Amino acid sequence: MKTLLVILTVSALFACGKRESRTTAYITQRRLDTSGRLVLTYRFMAKDTWVWDSMRVDNRVIPNDSLVVLFSSENPLKSRLELPR
Repeated sequence: MKTLLVILTVSALFACGKRESRTTAYITQRRLDTSGRLVLTYRFMAKDTWVWDSMRVDNRVIPNDSLVVLFSSENPLKSRLELPR
């Protein structure tokens, strides 16, 4: 009985956890800030609307204009890019 209760509790915690979705983000602008870091401005589709965001990264080559973006299903403005290694 204790095992069943533990399993149900753990399942409930995972069910209530943050949902993260992934989709394709399209880079719309690349520029260097004053400290020499690369600023990527990108957009992606979430719940039938375009979301615009930006991210500062160390200056490096990013060969594509589209990247995978991970974002919160509840708040698409909380997003982060998966950069190639």
